[in-house]
Amino acid sequence: VSLPGLRPGRLGLCVRTLLAELHEGLFLSQLPKPPGAAPAVCTAHTAGLTFKLLNWTLKSLKLGYDRDDEQLPLKSFSPELSFPQSRLELLLEDGLLLSQSRQRILCLNTLRTILQVTSVDISSTVTVNTCIIHYRHQEFSHWLDMLSWDQLSHKKTTHKKRYKSRFPQLDAPLMISSSVSNVNVSVQLGDTPPFALGFISSLAVTEKASLSLDHFWWRVGQGSHIQQAPHPAGKHVWGEALILDSLTLQGSYSSSRTVKSSPSGSACMESSLKGLQLEVSETCTLCLSRLFSVLKLDKAENVSSHSTPEKPSTRLPPLFKFKLNLEDVNTFTLSNVAGAVAVRVDTVEAEGSGENSNVSVQGVSLAVVKALTESIEPCCPAAQTPNPILTLTAFTVSYNISGRSLEVRSENALTVQWTTLDHMFLYQHITESKMRIRDYPRYLFEIREWSLSGRLMGTEQDGQLRAKRKQVVQLGQPWGDVTVYRNMPPLKFYYDIHSNIFLYTIVWGPCWDPAWTLIGQAVDLLTKPTADPSPLLTWWDKSRLLLHGRWVMDIEQANLHQLATEDPYNTTENLHWEWIKLNFDWNPGQFVFKGDLDVNVRTASKYDDICFLHLPSLCMTLDLQWLCHGNPHDHHAVMLCAVESVADVISGQPHDSYRAFRSENLNLSITMDLDQHCGKEPNQPRILLYSSTLRWMQNFWATWTSVSRPICRGKLFHSLRPIRRKLGQHYKQMSYTASFPQLQVHYWASFAQQRGIQVECSKGHVFTRGAQRLIPQAGTVMRRLISEWNVTQMVSELSLVTVHLMASTWDETADHQINAQVKKTHLLSLSSLSYQRQSNRIEEEVNSKDESNASYTHKLCLVDLRASWTTTNRNIAFGLYDGYKKAAVLKRNLSTEALKGLRIDTQVQTKKLKRSMSSYSSNTGPATPAFFAPVDVFFLSFLGTSMLQKLIEETDKFVVFSEEDAGVSDQLCGIAACQTDDVYNRNWFIELVNGQMMLRGTETAGCVLVSAAKAQLLQCEHHPAWYNDTLKQKTTWTCLLDGMQYFATMEQNPSEQEDWQLWLEVKNIEEHRQRNLDSVLELMESGQAVGGMVSTTTDWNQPSQVQETQQVQRIISRCSCRMYYIGYSHDIDPELATSIKPPEIRDCHEKEDLLKKQAGAVDTFTLIHNDLEISTNPVQYSMILDIVNNLLLHVEPRRKEHSERKQRVRFQLEISSNPEEQRSGILHLQEAVRQHLAQIRCLEKQIYSNMRVSFRGDELSDINLRLQNQLNQEKTDMQMKSEELNILIRCFKDFQLQRANKLELRKPPEDVSVVRRTEFYFAQARWCLTEEDGQLGIAELELQRFIYSKLNKSDDTAEHLLELGWFTMNNLLPNAAYKVVLRPQSPCQSGRQLALRIFSKVRPPVGGISVKEHFEVNVVPLTIQLMYQFFKRMMGFFFPGRNVEEEEVGDEEDKFRLVTTGVVKPRQLSEDSIGGLGPGKGVAQGLNRTAGVRRSFRKPPEHPVDDIDKMKERAAMNNSFIYIKIPQVPLCVSYKGEKSSVDWKDLNLVLPCLEYHNNTWTWLDFAMAVKRDSRKALVAQMIKEKLRLKPASGSESRSKVTDGKTDSSLQQQVEDEKARLLIGFSTADKSSSKKSIFSRRK
Repeated sequence: VSLPGLRPGRLGLCVRTLLAELHEGLFLSQLPKPPGAAPAVCTAHTAGLTFKLLNWTLKSLKLGYDRDDEQLPLKSFSPELSFPQSRLELLLEDGLLLSQSRQRILCLNTLRTILQVTSVDISSTVTVNTCIIHYRHQEFSHWLDMLSWDQLSHKKTTHKKRYKSRFPQLDAPLMISSSVSNVNVSVQLGDTPPFALGFISSLAVTEKASLSLDHFWWRVGQGSHIQQAPHPAGKHVWGEALILDSLTLQGSYSSSRTVKSSPSGSACMESSLKGLQLEVSETCTLCLSRLFSVLKLDKAENVSSHSTPEKPSTRLPPLFKFKLNLEDVNTFTLSNVAGAVAVRVDTVEAEGSGENSNVSVQGVSLAVVKALTESIEPCCPAAQTPNPILTLTAFTVSYNISGRSLEVRSENALTVQWTTLDHMFLYQHITESKMRIRDYPRYLFEIREWSLSGRLMGTEQDGQLRAKRKQVVQLGQPWGDVTVYRNMPPLKFYYDIHSNIFLYTIVWGPCWDPAWTLIGQAVDLLTKPTADPSPLLTWWDKSRLLLHGRWVMDIEQANLHQLATEDPYNTTENLHWEWIKLNFDWNPGQFVFKGDLDVNVRTASKYDDICFLHLPSLCMTLDLQWLCHGNPHDHHAVMLCAVESVADVISGQPHDSYRAFRSENLNLSITMDLDQHCGKEPNQPRILLYSSTLRWMQNFWATWTSVSRPICRGKLFHSLRPIRRKLGQHYKQMSYTASFPQLQVHYWASFAQQRGIQVECSKGHVFTRGAQRLIPQAGTVMRRLISEWNVTQMVSELSLVTVHLMASTWDETADHQINAQVKKTHLLSLSSLSYQRQSNRIEEEVNSKDESNASYTHKLCLVDLRASWTTTNRNIAFGLYDGYKKAAVLKRNLSTEALKGLRIDTQVQTKKLKRSMSSYSSNTGPATPAFFAPVDVFFLSFLGTSMLQKLIEETDKFVVFSEEDAGVSDQLCGIAACQTDDVYNRNWFIELVNGQMMLRGTETAGCVLVSAAKAQLLQCEHHPAWYNDTLKQKTTWTCLLDGMQYFATMEQNPSEQEDWQLWLEVKNIEEHRQRNLDSVLELMESGQAVGGMVSTTTDWNQPSQVQETQQVQRIISRCSCRMYYIGYSHDIDPELATSIKPPEIRDCHEKEDLLKKQAGAVDTFTLIHNDLEISTNPVQYSMILDIVNNLLLHVEPRRKEHSERKQRVRFQLEISSNPEEQRSGILHLQEAVRQHLAQIRCLEKQIYSNMRVSFRGDELSDINLRLQNQLNQEKTDMQMKSEELNILIRCFKDFQLQRANKLELRKPPEDVSVVRRTEFYFAQARWCLTEEDGQLGIAELELQRFIYSKLNKSDDTAEHLLELGWFTMNNLLPNAAYKVVLRPQSPCQSGRQLALRIFSKVRPPVGGISVKEHFEVNVVPLTIQLMYQFFKRMMGFFFPGRNVEEEEVGDEEDKFRLVTTGVVKPRQLSEDSIGGLGPGKGVAQGLNRTAGVRRSFRKPPEHPVDDIDKMKERAAMNNSFIYIKIPQVPLCVSYKGEKSSVDWKDLNLVLPCLEYHNNTWTWLDFAMAVKRDSRKALVAQMIKEKLRLKPASGSESRSKVTDGKTDSSLQQQVEDEKARLLIGFSTADKSSSKKSIFSRRK
């Protein structure tokens, strides 16, 4: 386009912030094409097609043009052309080119271009500053492919031919200068490693033909595209393919033309190069080949080859002169297989012309880089190169062209240092290698991308004379036979090999052992045994003899699959050991594994691919210590011996050339170190366990420890070689050491994560050592030795251990829910745990006074133990235990041993019935206790008057005496049994320092803290001894608790949340702590007294001053507690049993000395509390009751339901006529449960197969959901039938045992022995009842010498004995008329005196009814001084909201109904009673606090109740009392009522002697009977005391007779009615309108 007449003199354009987009649609548009153009690539597009685009951002663009018409124009053109003098300038600043994904492609700081035309020449200047180019072939190749390069090249050629004659030729000088600085180009070509190049500065001038380049670099490999720091001086960085510190190039060219000759020219070039580094590597070659493939140079060559050849030119070749100077040249070759080679040249000077060329080289060295340990290799002069292979100081090369002569001169000789040992390497590269055994579906091993390099040498030791065998070689005639000597020492291999493997997989299992044995036998046929007559070496000793060196393997992924089934074709069941980035180092006697280890369980169920062990940055070392007669590493001392030379070395023993080298045993040491993170982020080791995973591991262990059978051995197979010893039997000791910075363990009961345990610890160290003992089996048949492992030593140390219980919020039936929301609750935590174990059992004398220096087998120390027990923890813990119990019960009930041993031999029982009964004593009554002689009421009628008179005279001596003279605590059986001197092993020593436990109930919001400064638990094993002709071993447990304290919150509604944990500070737990008087907080605290307040903390790492805390009150001050347990068992160590002498046989006619009779073996438990100081308010008392009832004594509803079902089945068996019919039902139920288990396994495999399918659609999801629901239903049915099966089997066994016992005759009295004893003793206890503020007292109760003992005998009878030495109750209310409320009348005397004694003897239940054979209560005379105000305050303390008067009336009205049926209908509370609960007391709280005291309200049954349930319920509610005796008790009563009430003082009353015989009562019936009879007597005495009346003896006796008849008739009616109800008969309801004359009427 020409604009005639428009000739601007100046033109300027300035643009700021230029934004441009280049769309893909520009190349794909359907615009009309010129004739002959190629068709478009894309001919059709969819409407919604999204085109790619490029974004160009420019901060500034300036364009300027100047023209000067006054100056002369440029006319040096041919043909003639005039161009005006002008100047054109272009400036670009801050340009940025982005791809569609916002990735940078081009970053430009400044680009400035100037073009100036004068009348003489044309000059151009280009300046570029900071240009960064990022080329990503995957993103930018799309744009390059859009351009039709063939069409462009065709157009270029056409236009070149077309316009060649049109364009004028310039004859004026053309000068171009460019300056480029800070250029960086990075290229990424797909999967090829990236590369980058750049330079700091470049200057080029065409006028002088000069080029200057500084700091040019070209990097290849991973990370090369990332901008890095400048190249370090004097060093080479591996991965930098080309480095140029500086390059200077200058050249000139001149042409001359003569008339006769052809045109010719001369060229001159000078170049200087410094700091050249060239690296040739596989990565560099790969990048270049990839780059050439992208540039499509092969197509360019093809195009050029098809072009028309040009005619040869007649121009003469130019005269060429050059001068080259190189300094500091380094060339490197790097190979992944062969290593690296470095060539160093100090200086190179080269000069040349058309005739001669000279090259001078100074300082040449060649070296081999053996190991690339660092990423930087130093570049030093040739003379300083370490360990060079080739060295040359200087040499010169001259070449003459005309004479064709080459001359090489060197002043110094060429130095070569070459050794075979250092420079002979083995290289190997294998792409894939596999090996298969038989037709098994899995490969034995699989290796991919295996490259191996290193040194390998084989040598033979020159044998001695006896190590050379003679070999006759038959050469035939005419030479005959020739004898040669062969060297017998084997060929040994010495190596130092390093290999890299991408994938290494090994599969092995015991099921493959038979096939591998056959392979070994085939290999033995191919190998010739040695001629030495010595026994053969095992494979581990042979490897020690032949292999010497180091083998290192770097494996990207290593897998070990241990097959877990006996089926060699199974591919789903295996234990998978997976190593990531494993570094394996094998040295003589040591294996080192470094990497990340994951151990996975592979099984065909939803538990597949469970990573139950994750150990990151693991360094596992296996050290092998070979136990030999000589040096285990001196293999040179092994010298073989020929057969003919054996006679020369015999020394009386069987010949063995390997005697000193052969290993007898092996000690293996395994060390696992997890403290090395190698600079990575810390990754916590963790263990994930499921109950199903543990059961799977049991099956896996059983598979791998099974005995392998011999394969193709014996005479039939002509294989009589001795059995090879297994490596597992070669171990003598094995030690294991593990250290970890932190550890996390998770255990879940099921995959649904419903209940589980989490254990966390910060730093731990574990060491254990075990020894193996091989025990031969008895018998004549040759059997394998039995391997027995014993732990000889164990040391464990853990710090900051925390245990949480976890539960999910999903329903238990939703087993398919995996991502359930998990809630964690605290169970226990401690600051440190240390455990030690030693197996040294040394007999030593036992010193009971000094136990600190005694050595124990197990020592466990827990510091700062903090345990919490709440309802949530209890539910989770019981759920976990219930799941474990169900699995164990199911396994036991489905075994073949479930119904064995239940058949009773009737012939043996008949023989027992025919035995003589002459040896039995006729006196079969119960033994009379030593403390009291129970008096039979029928025996009194036969006594004389004198005896009756003596008994009446002694009625004023109401003091109960004991025969024990010394302290009661010293005479307890538990203490005496633990203080014997026959201890042979102190087994356990458990110590707790500063421990505490938090208890939280369900109905109250507070908590109770129990702490102990020091707790010790000791277990000792005693020598076996004979007890009543039975050899038993005694084990004793002793528990000592010092500094025990109890704390409780005071607020009725504490502010803390349920999840908060309140803990005591250590200073409040430690004993003998000195108080800091300078601390204001400690001055405010109340010291160590009961009732004092202390602060708590919620974080055990911070004190209470740092965080918001809550104060708790000390309800029990510091006290000590001792517990003893003595157990006897028949499990006796055989080594100890052989040293026990048999018991002495006593003559049957010899009379037994009862004083010297040895005590029997009785399991005994004894608990002793010396002094107790207790202080509680009503809130704390309610909290303690809540914790005891709902937390400690809570019975799970399911367990209670299970117990009720069990009692029902047992009762049904008792009333059944033929219980043996249940055996067939049990067998059928076993089969049904087995079918459910098989169906569950089948459904799990189906779900597993569906989950493995690659295609997952809606149909497959519906199938899996249906299968999962069916699986859940099968599990539910199996659990129900399993529980029913368990109940049937247990009840059936118990019933069979009961029948067996009934067939035997009753044992004589001397055969009945005590089998269990329980003892509780409190020396002194003082309980202070306070107001809600915890400071003002209400009452104080003091108890002294409290003893409770229970004896369980062998005939299923039990004896209960409760004794109380002294008790008193004081009134602490202000202005109280009576300070002492209750106390014995006689003062406290010696330890022989007792104030209260209760004795009870219980027989086994009959028909579900508990039988009390003897029940007796003895109380000393009491003094009672009671105030109505005190009574009201006490009832408000124990029973808040209870209306005592209304309860009194209700109890009187329900008296007959209680005695008749034992069931009371609940009365509705009136509005007055609800309103009288007091302020701040809710209805629910009042009901809850009184329901357990008055009676248990029973809910109506939810399902129909049959006769068996009714009979079972009635039987459980009643007790059969055979004999009850309560002797008379004198009372001195004083009572002060309210202001309008009557005051009584010093009323002398006597509780009558009460005796009952053969009554079937509930406990409430018994209490009502005692209350009725006592009230009748006490009211009459009170009236007499008030009126001072003395009735005649005759009328009194007649009234007694009348009352006795009335009571006996009433009692007989009640007993008859109960009997009829228990056996199932119904009687007419009898309503009685009779009421007590002392009852209160409304």
